[in-house]
Amino acid sequence: MILAKEIILGIHNILRWVILVIGGFAIIRMYLGWARGTGWNKLDQNAGLFFTIVLDLQLMLGLLLYFLFSDLTKIAFTNFSIVLSNSTIRFFTIYHVLLMGIAILIAHLGNSFGKKEISDSEKHIRTAIAYSLTFLLLLLAIPWTTRSLLPNF
Repeated sequence: MILAKEIILGIHNILRWVILVIGGFAIIRMYLGWARGTGWNKLDQNAGLFFTIVLDLQLMLGLLLYFLFSDLTKIAFTNFSIVLSNSTIRFFTIYHVLLMGIAILIAHLGNSFGKKEISDSEKHIRTAIAYSLTFLLLLLAIPWTTRSLLPNF
């Protein structure tokens, strides 16, 4: 059980960097398309699609950690007053989950804009805004100070 937790946490940690790279790429594509007035193309669509796919994979791993493997959530579920008094437990049990969930919803909304029957310029503008907001929320919700930058296998 401990090995599974460490593997999932390690993958979750590595996937954070994949998400930031793919998300950054998608954002750059959208802003360039918007600024240059280029047409919406397959690479634009795929950038958003891959961004949402890796976010969904990260969500699945995060939910496994949250509900099956996290000692912090086990503590929080048995004694909620600790959540309010401990900033680390509060971050992981409330803020991290809430911000990441909202970020994923906004990313999916952005991805859906690329499928709408609207002008290419409008697709670029809407997806650029949605992916930028997603990226900001991700940066706010990543535990930069309490987790190592790379997994400890």
